Amino acid sequence: MNVLVLKTNIDNEQKFDYVCNILHNIPQINHWSVDHEDIDKVLRIEAGGELTELDVIELLNREHIVCEELTY
Repeated sequence: MNVLVLKTNIDNEQKFDYVCNILHNIPQINHWSVDHEDIDKVLRIEAGGELTELDVIELLNREHIVCEELTY
């Protein structure tokens, strides 16, 4: 299992619901969450298979959701 950790702009209920609909259609994703308290609105995904951070970034960016690697 892979754990993907990404920075997003999921800062309201509308964006959260939109992302929810997108991510529920990806069979490799076992569980995901967004930390709304964190300044980076961290998206954490537990995924099987070959799903990568780049796959998620490209998918969400195409849908006008800012998503990028979380740098420390």
